[in-house]
Amino acid sequence: MDNEYLPGMRLGQSRASFEFINKLGQSGAVRKFVDESYAIRFERQFLKHCEANNRSLGDIKVPSILSSFENNGYEMSIAPGVSLGDFLVRASNEEVEAVSNSICSLLNLLLSEAVSNLDVEKDLISKIDSLQKMIYSMHERDPFIQLLSYLRKSIHSMKSLSGWNHGDFSFENILVSSDLEVWTIDFLDSPAETPLIDLGRIWLDAHYGWWGFGFEETANSRLNSKLLAQKIGKLATEKNLSLETLDTFAALAILRVVPYTTSPLRISYLKWSAWQILEARQ
Repeated sequence: MDNEYLPGMRLGQSRASFEFINKLGQSGAVRKFVDESYAIRFERQFLKHCEANNRSLGDIKVPSILSSFENNGYEMSIAPGVSLGDFLVRASNEEVEAVSNSICSLLNLLLSEAVSNLDVEKDLISKIDSLQKMIYSMHERDPFIQLLSYLRKSIHSMKSLSGWNHGDFSFENILVSSDLEVWTIDFLDSPAETPLIDLGRIWLDAHYGWWGFGFEETANSRLNSKLLAQKIGKLATEKNLSLETLDTFAALAILRVVPYTTSPLRISYLKWSAWQILEARQ
């Protein structure tokens, strides 16, 4: 986070606000908080952040939690750097290589720790059922309806891997510092505890080019995203995961976002990504 942020600003698409605080023994700290209506889910995200602090995430760093959860929020140290999406706009091939290796180290670790568990498929189908009820109530969103149909058919052929995940491992929630340290923030509770959710989420951004709000790609960012996507695809192959698996969980990532998206521009980006997945899987 840069010092240009002001107390109380909204963080991207997040429901959370934050304010800088002075905390004894800390060079930089921030308090994240939400409105009371969102507090129950935000506390689950806080617990996910606690889990991240208490486990190894390979080469990825996580801001330290500095307080318990109270008054609809908690305190944490400040993570340095810019979002991965912004980093890819200006980064060199060598820098992207280093950062991609750090990202893949985490994905490799989570996949290596995962175990087979049929309950994962049950949890995912339950989530698809709930998404279908929400999305079918919306109008003029045909690609999302088709994507639901694709997802329901393809989920049965996926490996049911159970294991810890970030929950929203996206270009917005991965930060890169000036010395190429990689941090991750804004953990999210998942419909199923499987690292395939993280793999699909970053695949959506890296391979299909969807991230952020109103972001305009450059030739350099497209090239760098492609380099990262190649690394992720190679890792998936090494783990005996098909590209269809990556597309399936990218489809799930899209559909999880749709019910909470009101911006026409952001919806158009989601629709474009949905069409790309559907065309790739025809």
